[in-house]
Amino acid sequence: MAVLTAQLARPTLGGIDNPHLSAALDAFAWAIPGESETKRSPGDSALSTHWPVEANGRAIAGQRMRAFVDDWYDRIHISPAQLDLGNVVSTQTTAVSLWNAYREPRTLLGVSGLDEGIELSGQLAAPLTFTALQERIWQVAVTPDGAPVLDTTLAWTFDNGATAELRITANRIIAWSFAPDWADGVLERLTWATDILQSESGVEQRRAIRLAPRREFEAMLYVEGRERQLLDLALFGWGSRTWALPVWPDIQLLDQPVALGATRIACTTAGLDFAVGRLALLRGESAFVCEAVEVAAIDAGGIDLARPTQQAWPAGARLYPAR
Repeated sequence: MAVLTAQLARPTLGGIDNPHLSAALDAFAWAIPGESETKRSPGDSALSTHWPVEANGRAIAGQRMRAFVDDWYDRIHISPAQLDLGNVVSTQTTAVSLWNAYREPRTLLGVSGLDEGIELSGQLAAPLTFTALQERIWQVAVTPDGAPVLDTTLAWTFDNGATAELRITANRIIAWSFAPDWADGVLERLTWATDILQSESGVEQRRAIRLAPRREFEAMLYVEGRERQLLDLALFGWGSRTWALPVWPDIQLLDQPVALGATRIACTTAGLDFAVGRLALLRGESAFVCEAVEVAAIDAGGIDLARPTQQAWPAGARLYPAR
């Protein structure tokens, strides 16, 4: 059980119990107003006051108590404060809002931490003035270009030294969009690793070294023209990094088109390699037209996506589970 240190704030009513006043009013400062100058003495002369009146004064030690205003105002608010994008296989765009909770104008001096593959849009370049209590919204886009592992912090710096920080973490993945040549088939290979311990009496004990078998796909590819150039450049630039590989035997063609910004794909899921938190790959007629999406939920009628699609897909487009 947590122990909280606190103190009782003394009311300003001098202990008077008034049932017509809310208990919340005890925290407000009270002042006794003087006579209005519109009130006159019997001789129609203005009343004269002699404030302040002091008699046997004494110093009272006190401190200012925190209030609701201290939790919200006189600072810069950012929402969200962290983006965990997981596997980034296509450009991911997120709206980030900054609220100037100061009750006076503030000037944005600049934004730091913009690494390769991070783009900001939606507002003018710094320096940029925020009026009192103004909110502005940026679009933060993370592309697959850049370091394979992304862990950076964007910082908005203001003229009074205040900063608002946004931490971004992601793993960049490139989709393998090249289709196999089914004339020679696709070979799927599963490899287990087992250790066999034998005692002097000849009794054996077997134990699995891997939690799951290693899974490999082997296929012949037929590419030509611009696709051949794309394959050469992709292998040269991303050869040793992480790829999103479609599970080719589980291919299906879309029965219904998928609109731009859709968060669900109607498809068959029974017996296929779809899994929550993993990827799926949409592919058109060429390797240049593809999109990887993250699976958020699965049911008998299709898959729900963690983020909207970045382009529209017609009926007949190819859909694969991906690893």
